[in-house]
Amino acid sequence: MLKPAPAAPYADESKEFVQLPPSELEEKAGAYRLVNEGRIWKLVVKDGDLHLIDHLHKAWTLKALSPTRFRPIGDTPFYQSARFLFARQTADNEYSMMLESNENGFHEVIDFQHSPSKKGTFGCGSAAVDATGWTTPQTKGYRPSFKEKKLDYAKAS
Repeated sequence: MLKPAPAAPYADESKEFVQLPPSELEEKAGAYRLVNEGRIWKLVVKDGDLHLIDHLHKAWTLKALSPTRFRPIGDTPFYQSARFLFARQTADNEYSMMLESNENGFHEVIDFQHSPSKKGTFGCGSAAVDATGWTTPQTKGYRPSFKEKKLDYAKAS
């Protein structure tokens, strides 16, 4: 949804990245469904950073600006102002994620719903669909791995 941009989009934002404990990053990891489209993106923790993997299996590093605000770094398709924001209603709830940007006079917000399960699956009729779009039995015995900024599945040893 596009809205007029605020006068100073991120005036209160830290200019430096912060290092978060692995436990805080792991709480945000998992599968997220785009609310308006249904596509599933995944967040994983690798080398002390949070990595975003989209529905096409392309991966980008997200660096923390605060415990709940992250910025994609490197060569990404996201606007320069893009921020991934995390929130939850109570400490017992899963995080929700929002992609927010302020570009060209518009404030854009894209909402994501966290997977209801720690396994990163969403119910789909009689079969569960994981973050790759494959049904769970198809991914059983495989583990995700990074190769050239893409998520690949390799047979678990």
